[in-house]
Amino acid sequence: MADLIQIPCTSIDPVTDVLTALDNRELAGTLGFGTYSSITEFDHYSIAGIGDFALKTNNSNGFIDGMIICFRNSPYTPCSSGGGSGGGCIEYNSQPGTVGAMGIDAGCAFGMCANLNSVQMIIAEFFHAMYGHNNWHLGDGAGPHAFPFKTNPWGIATQSNGAGSSNVVSAWDRDFCGWYGWSDINKTIHKNDLIMAKDNSANDIVTDFELNNFPVTAIDIVLRDFVTYGDAIRIKMPFIECNIPGDTKNQYLWIENHQLFSDYDHSLWENNSCKEPWVKGLYAYMQIGKDVKDNSGTFTLNAYPWTSYAEPNTLGSWLFPISAEGNYDFDYGQPFKDQNNSGCVWNQWTTPTNMHSSNTLPNPLTGYSELFNFYNTNGDNQLRRGSTLDYSLPGYSELDAQGNITFNVHSRGDTKDAFNFANNSTLLSISTNPSPIPVYTYASPDLTWNPDPFQPTYSYENRTSWLNGISMEILNENFNPILFGQGAVQLKLSFDNYNIESDVRWCGNIKLNPHILNPQLPSLIVKQNNTILLDRGRSGTHLFAQGQDIQGNYLFTLASHFTARSNSYTQLEDNSEFIVANESVLELEPNSKFELNNNSLLIVKAKSKLVLNENSELIVNGGRVIIEKEGILEFRGAKISLVSPNSILEITGYLHLKDINTGPSIFTFSGDGLYPSDQLHIDKDIMIS
Repeated sequence: MADLIQIPCTSIDPVTDVLTALDNRELAGTLGFGTYSSITEFDHYSIAGIGDFALKTNNSNGFIDGMIICFRNSPYTPCSSGGGSGGGCIEYNSQPGTVGAMGIDAGCAFGMCANLNSVQMIIAEFFHAMYGHNNWHLGDGAGPHAFPFKTNPWGIATQSNGAGSSNVVSAWDRDFCGWYGWSDINKTIHKNDLIMAKDNSANDIVTDFELNNFPVTAIDIVLRDFVTYGDAIRIKMPFIECNIPGDTKNQYLWIENHQLFSDYDHSLWENNSCKEPWVKGLYAYMQIGKDVKDNSGTFTLNAYPWTSYAEPNTLGSWLFPISAEGNYDFDYGQPFKDQNNSGCVWNQWTTPTNMHSSNTLPNPLTGYSELFNFYNTNGDNQLRRGSTLDYSLPGYSELDAQGNITFNVHSRGDTKDAFNFANNSTLLSISTNPSPIPVYTYASPDLTWNPDPFQPTYSYENRTSWLNGISMEILNENFNPILFGQGAVQLKLSFDNYNIESDVRWCGNIKLNPHILNPQLPSLIVKQNNTILLDRGRSGTHLFAQGQDIQGNYLFTLASHFTARSNSYTQLEDNSEFIVANESVLELEPNSKFELNNNSLLIVKAKSKLVLNENSELIVNGGRVIIEKEGILEFRGAKISLVSPNSILEITGYLHLKDINTGPSIFTFSGDGLYPSDQLHIDKDIMIS
């Protein structure tokens, strides 16, 4: 306690007062340095610039590299929940005052109160001096967010008391901070690139992929333990390109191998008896923006969170975890208050998720996972507003198969999040739940602030599920430990896997582009005996209601719209189905092609629509297109080919003829299999042949 510094409680600027006291002790020769002999031993780096995330170089510059000031009692840094709170983080080279002859490059001051020994608190607060303001929190924190509700990722900047599954370093942390991993198994040689893994022969390979370097054939990759060696994969999502402020922010899929060797490589609170731990396996997440490392180009490096949301680095809460357990439109049990103070609820309100309900439906593209969900408890037309926040959180409990409440805080990670053989989760593709597809973003406030009650969609937000052929398949676990160390995972990475090999339910605004590597090939293939159901999702993607269901419940989603873009090619193999339901729309853009083979079905349900634009092509080769009662076929001068005698176009709903660029639409088709309805809805005086 001899080194304890006391300042008056009436201090107007306690940070400066502490620095003055340290400066006086250094000048008097009474400032201790623990096992070090001089203050100069705390100067090994030089900060290159000022502001958010200023890069550093490995040389001394006469400034202390970093300083932490912990206040036990100070009105300047009030505490909440016995933890701590930020209080004037020191920006690079900007804090007045010195300690002896040394300036200060970076530091942070915060209150610790009853939690003085909390390493998590120090990490959570000091990272502001490493990265920047509140817009650098990964999954929670103050300021505007990239998502409307809390995500629970992992990383240095995770808010341990707000949202997050672990404080272990993430691959994004390593890349952004310039921390190179180890090439050799003995950790003596650094890698040449920041994002690398191994091939089957233990050669280093760059595993940072984007559209211009996607391999044309599948490749094998070996991921060693991430925390030990830094191996990781990053894939920039195609069809999104941020070039200037205001463009949709780039998204990146990260894949890491966590074997839990490190004391830090564990999920939060897993020492509680009712909290499931992480397990060994591959972990994945999506990065939104936060990809600008310098301000030499168009973008501003240190965009403050309350100025320009359009900047790539601005919004906080930007990591989106991808749980191997999948995404769903959840059914929920009755809200419950833990009156007995059970260990995993801490006397809070909780709404249990019900995975066993028949009303819980898979929704891989826009659904919630156990790491990201929300429940509108009061049933009004607004999410968040009017709902008691803790009362609404479903991430603390769930109902088991017998309907009993289980408290497990699964929103902070559990045994089902990892991709591995034990979870029977070895494939990530367009055909799986979850899928490696860009996630919806939706700029939103922190817990109390909303800049716009109508919440329009801004240009920098992604509101589209861009389908692609990216797939990751685990081949072997603990692969060749002599060569790679314990726990290495061998996987196959492909960029042209467009196969639907299981039934899928898709919701949202979905767009299909041509095949990435060969535009002549199909970019969506529904394999034999499999079904795509295009349906309206129930997981909120808007903060305000966008309609009601037939029971009168508010819906916070729009009806789904699947767009086959120009030159795309969809193929339904024998006995497969594509069903358009619940007011959804399937639209073929000009020059797109949709092909049905033997006994395959394209079914348009009541109040749903098939739109065939000019020069699009619907090829029915032994399959059947069925427009059910009150379903709509909107014809805009497309080419319909009923190729074989058993090819059927059956219209018991409505046929709407629309004007096209070259004049009135004339409904034409080739082949013999037309079953029209007795009611044709004509928009104008348009010819029918």
